[in-house]
Amino acid sequence: MRSRITGRAMTGAVAAGVAGLVLVLVGCQGGDGEAAPRKESAPRKEAAAVVSASPAVCADGVVRWSEVRQKPRLVAFSEPVEDTPERKGTFVAYAFTPVEDVRSAVTVDAPVDTERLLTSLEERLRTGGNALARPGAKVGLPGDEQDSGGSKFTVEFTGSGKEFASGVGVTAVEAGFTYECDGAAPVRGTVATWHKRSTVLLECGVVPPASRAHATAAYRMACGGRAAARG
Repeated sequence: MRSRITGRAMTGAVAAGVAGLVLVLVGCQGGDGEAAPRKESAPRKEAAAVVSASPAVCADGVVRWSEVRQKPRLVAFSEPVEDTPERKGTFVAYAFTPVEDVRSAVTVDAPVDTERLLTSLEERLRTGGNALARPGAKVGLPGDEQDSGGSKFTVEFTGSGKEFASGVGVTAVEAGFTYECDGAAPVRGTVATWHKRSTVLLECGVVPPASRAHATAAYRMACGGRAAARG
C-alpha cells in the first residue's frame, strides 16, 4: 500500500484494505485529537452546572476516581465515492455527515479545579500524550473552519473502479470522581470527555476488523449491505 499524510491533523488516519491511494490534507490545522478552544458551557437546568477550567476550591485537592470507562465512538461518516478511471490522478475531498455531537463536560455539585481534575484523569488513563478535551470542547470534523482551519480529508484516486468511504471517531471517556480538599466537604461529580480523534478510509466490500469499532460502525452506515470482496 502506498500512502502519505501531510500536516498534523490526521495523524490518526488509517487506511483499511486500501491499495494505491494517496491520502493528503489540503490547508493547515491543529493536531489530531487536540481539544478545541476552551470555553464555559451553559448551566444545565436539571443538575449541577458544567464548570470552567478555572481553579475554584484548592489547587492541591486529592482526586479519587470511580467507574472509569473508555469506548470508541463514531462521530461522522462520508458517503462512498467511486474511484472511476476518469478520476485517476484527481484529488477527492470527503464531506462528512455527523452522527453524534460529542462534547466535553464536567458536572459537579460545587466548584472544583477542572484543570487538575482532567490532568489527574489523563494520568489515570495513561493517554500517552493525547490530551483529554477540556470542558466545552466538541469533536471537530475535517473541513470545519473553526476546528481545522478548513483543512479537508482528501484522497488521490487511481482509477481502481472501487468505492471508498470514510469515518471519523474518537475514544470517549466517562468517569465519576470525588474531589477532596482539607477542611472542606468532598465534591462529587462526573466527567464526560474524549481524546484521540482519528479518520479512517474504508473500501466498500472490505469489512474492517471487529476490533476497530468506529471503523466498522462507519462501514455499516456508509457501505451498507455491500457484499464483502472475495479473493
